[in-house]
Amino acid sequence: MKKIIILAIIGALIGIAAVFAVGQMATKATPSTVGPLAANEQEVQLTAKDGVQIAASFFPAADPNAPVILMLHGNGANRAQFQGHIGWLNQAGYAAMSLDFRGHGESAEEDKSFGLFEARDAEAAVAWLRQNHPQSKIGVIGVSLGGAAALLGDDGPLPVDAMVLKAVYPDIDRAIRNRVASRAGPFLASIATPLLTYQSPFLYGEWPDRISPIAGARSFTKPALVIGGAGDIYTPQEETIALAKAFGGQSETWIVPDLTHDQLSDFDNAEYQARVLAFFGQAFSR
Repeated sequence: MKKIIILAIIGALIGIAAVFAVGQMATKATPSTVGPLAANEQEVQLTAKDGVQIAASFFPAADPNAPVILMLHGNGANRAQFQGHIGWLNQAGYAAMSLDFRGHGESAEEDKSFGLFEARDAEAAVAWLRQNHPQSKIGVIGVSLGGAAALLGDDGPLPVDAMVLKAVYPDIDRAIRNRVASRAGPFLASIATPLLTYQSPFLYGEWPDRISPIAGARSFTKPALVIGGAGDIYTPQEETIALAKAFGGQSETWIVPDLTHDQLSDFDNAEYQARVLAFFGQAFSR
């Protein structure tokens, strides 16, 4: 009996160690090279408030005071995720800016943080825009991690005029639980999720409830368009709807039929372009 208990304890410790190792692997940097994105690209070097160096690109419009759309990519991607957006945004009269979050693309190889510290990278981009284009209104298109970063700032959501958010998780517990369940089933998800979620104090010095885009949404009082995919098992449509309802200002919800998380992240068809342009047009005219 004593041996069984000892073996059970050893097994549990090995399991916990394995889960912690998974957490460490999930936050490792994924650097990549970003080639030229557009003929009018201006490379920009940003410095986040904690000193992290961030690579970015600015794409001017004909009018120097035109509204600017700041594009924030998803986990594992880089600023090239929005290469297709540049042309139609410029054609519609908007300037655009995209960046590589820390741990991504050509930015500093820091560990990832589910949008928590990436929010500082987005804040640095907004600060650069305010300094260099003080008359321009600013909108955000944030995908998954990027959308979370738009809402998780140390001082609250980004101080911008409108947001379009795609496939954004409501809080870190549900984000992890859904991903684990999709691979290992709900039972193992119920065991592994707390072990993964409560690594945040060790990794980031913050409790899990700090990593909650839905909490940040409550203090954003400008217009928001929240887009989800009906086939997204990582961020199910009911979580997208809940996020949209949480916003402190006017919000719209669009659930795109059939699309999975990855498909929605790269979604960029004619209907999407029309809806996004109409949304920003109305938001900026207020």
